[in-house]
Amino acid sequence: MSSPPSRQSTIIIEPRSTKFVPPVASPLPLSQEDQEKCRALLKDCEMFHKMSAGQLKTLASRMKLMQLHKNQILIQQGTPTKSFYLLDNGEIRREFLDPGTGKRHTVEFLIKAKSINSMRVLSGDPIHSTVRCVSKDGCRMFEMHRETLLQTMRQHPDMGIQMASALSEEVRVASKKYATPLLEQRQQEINVPAVMIAAGIESYYRSALNAQINRVLTGVSSEMFPNMHIQVPVRISYITGFKGLRSLMDRTMDSRENSENSNENQFALRLFMAISPGVIMTPISSILEASNAGHLNNEPMATRWLRGIVARCGREIVFGLGLNQLSDYWEERWQEILGRNKTSPVISNAAGSLTAGVISGYFSHVPHNLSTYKLLEPKRSYADLYAMFVDRSVPNIVDSALKSTPIFAESPTLAQFVRYMTATIFPRGLIVRTTQIVGSFMILNGTINYLQLREHKKFQKLINVPPLPEDDNNKDQNYRFTNRNPSSNTFVVMMFEDDLTSLLPTLVIESARRRNRVVHQKHKRKCSCECQLFILVFIHNNSVNKISAKNC
Repeated sequence: MSSPPSRQSTIIIEPRSTKFVPPVASPLPLSQEDQEKCRALLKDCEMFHKMSAGQLKTLASRMKLMQLHKNQILIQQGTPTKSFYLLDNGEIRREFLDPGTGKRHTVEFLIKAKSINSMRVLSGDPIHSTVRCVSKDGCRMFEMHRETLLQTMRQHPDMGIQMASALSEEVRVASKKYATPLLEQRQQEINVPAVMIAAGIESYYRSALNAQINRVLTGVSSEMFPNMHIQVPVRISYITGFKGLRSLMDRTMDSRENSENSNENQFALRLFMAISPGVIMTPISSILEASNAGHLNNEPMATRWLRGIVARCGREIVFGLGLNQLSDYWEERWQEILGRNKTSPVISNAAGSLTAGVISGYFSHVPHNLSTYKLLEPKRSYADLYAMFVDRSVPNIVDSALKSTPIFAESPTLAQFVRYMTATIFPRGLIVRTTQIVGSFMILNGTINYLQLREHKKFQKLINVPPLPEDDNNKDQNYRFTNRNPSSNTFVVMMFEDDLTSLLPTLVIESARRRNRVVHQKHKRKCSCECQLFILVFIHNNSVNKISAKNC
C-alpha cells in the first residue's frame, strides 16, 4: 500500500509479502535439566520472581521447548499475544515500526530479563514490537501458551497474588526517582575518623596543586609541600569543620521545619545555612594559603593570613556549596542515570564529585586568583589586582582582534569591557584550579564514602540475626536479639528508629545474673532482669558512647 502521491515526494510503505507464521514449539515435555533451567529463568523474570519454588516448578513443567534459526521472527508487531517466552540461549532484537513515520526503532527495556511478551500475556493485547533471533547459531527458548498460563492460575489462585505483588513492586522501583532539591540535600551522619583520614590524604594533593597554580599566576616556582606540619592539621580541621558544620546546620534546619511546619522563608534560611560553613571556615583556609606563600610574602604569619581574606571568603562559599551540596546533588542524579546496583554507589559518588568539582572550580577561580594576588602583593588594591589579572589572562589573539576591529578600535571602553569579560569567563589557570577542586572532591568524598560503606557493611552483618522470640514484654517491638559470645552471659539487643536507613542501632549489654531480657523502645527504657548492673551503649556515627549504668 502506498501513501497519496505528492509533487515533491512519495512515501512508500513496503507491503507484507507473506503472512506471518509463528514458530511452533516441540510437543514433547521438557527434560529434567530443561525444567531446572526454566525455573531459574522464571525466578529472574520480573513477573514471577516472588513465587515459591513449588509454584515455579508447576509453571516450568507446563512450558515447551522452541528452537529458532538466525533471522527467524518469533513474534510480530500488531498480532495478538498468544504466548510468552523465556530465552535460554542466543540473542534477540526487538524492533518497533512507527506507523506515523514509517521509521523503525530498536527497543530496549530498563528491566533487563530474559522474558519475552510476559507483560502482555495476561491481557492478550496486540504485540508492541517484532522480535527476531539474531544469533548465528540460532536461539533456544521456552514457550508457554496464554491459555495454559490462565488455566494454571485458575487452578492455583495464589499464583495471581504473587504475580500482582511482583508487578506492583517493579512499578514502584521503576517509578521511584531521587530528586532532592539543591539546598535540601542532607548528608550522612558525620564519621569524624573517616573525614580526618580523607582530609589528611587530600592535604598533600591540594598543596601540590596550589604550588602549580601559584606558578601559573606569578611565574615563580615554589616548594610543592611547604610547612606540612601546619598544613596537614589545619586542613584536617578545615574539612572536618565543613562537614561538622553541615551536620549541625542540617539538624538545626530539621528541628526548625518540624517545629514550625511552615515553608515561609525556607529558601532564604536554607541558603544561609548552605553558605555559613564557607564563611566560618575562611580563617582556617587563610592560614593554609599563608603557609604556601612564604616565599613571596615575608610578613609574619599573624599578618599574612589576613591578606586576601575578603575574596577568599567568596571562594570558600563556593567550595562549601560544592563539597556539601553540589556533590550530593549530582551523586543523586548520577545514581538515577547509572541505575542502582552493587557498583553504582562508588561510581555515582565519583561522577557526582567530578561534576560538582568542575562547577565549583569554574565559579571559584576568579575569587581564588584575587585572593592569591592580594596575598602576594598586599599593598595593591583589589581593583588594581583585578586589572592585572585581566592583563595576564587575556590571550594575545584577543587583543589583536580588538585592535583590528574598527568598532573596538574606536571605543577603548568597549574594548576594555570585552577584555574584562573574556578574562572573567575564561580566566587564566582555570584548568589547573578546576583539576585541583575535582581531585579534592573525589579524594574527600570517595575516601569518606568508602570508609562509611565499610562501616555500614559491618553494621549490616551485626544486625543480620534472628529476632527475639515474642512474649508479652517484647511483642511487636522492632529490635534484634543475639548472643554475641555463647561462652558468656553477654547478650545484645538492637533497636532501630522508624527510618531504617539512618542505621542508628542501640546496643544493650547485660551482665551475668539476668533473665535474658532487656526491653528498649525509643527513649523509654524498661529493665526486666535480675542483674547487678546493665550498661546502655549507643553506637552513633561509628563511635561508642556510654549512656548510663543502673542497678536493676
